[in-house]
Amino acid sequence: MLPPSKARHWHALELAKQAVELGGRLSIVSTFTGLGKTELRQLFCDPDIRRTSGRQPTNWDLARSVVVEVQAAMFYACFRAIRRLGYPAGDALVTGFKHYLRHFGHDPRLTFDRAFELVAQIEGCWTTKAPSLMTVVCHQCRSSYLIPRAAEPAGSGECPFCRVSRMPKSRIPKAICAPSGLAAFD
Repeated sequence: MLPPSKARHWHALELAKQAVELGGRLSIVSTFTGLGKTELRQLFCDPDIRRTSGRQPTNWDLARSVVVEVQAAMFYACFRAIRRLGYPAGDALVTGFKHYLRHFGHDPRLTFDRAFELVAQIEGCWTTKAPSLMTVVCHQCRSSYLIPRAAEPAGSGECPFCRVSRMPKSRIPKAICAPSGLAAFD
């Protein structure tokens, strides 16, 4: 049997492996696993290939499109459900993102790093001191969706799910629907 500290380290390594496989940047993976960037680089980067670090995600506009709003709300709902089962935030992030890809993998609008940043901005954890996004419940359809804090009264009719439900079926973006069809909107 492993001592608790070694078991935690092995768990963090497994979580890091999964996050890297999902496209997570090493700086993001380091932040939520607690593992050092040097250790992660040694384990997960090919020394012959120079990786560009790129720009780290920052606060971003959810309202760019109804597709992004719906997919972000669906990812966060999955993350929150896993957290309510008692799993740590890092586990819920990886598992929630895997579930998100199973549903929206045909046209995902969130990267792993964006999903991390979304959770950080709602929960006020990891890289964010104070939450900048929050969930509200639509008074019409009872769906939870995300808005910037203090942006609008809860359920004021700007729900992305209601906007999608008002669209003619022929105009619903394919990135919202499962590849098998519009069953969720019938």
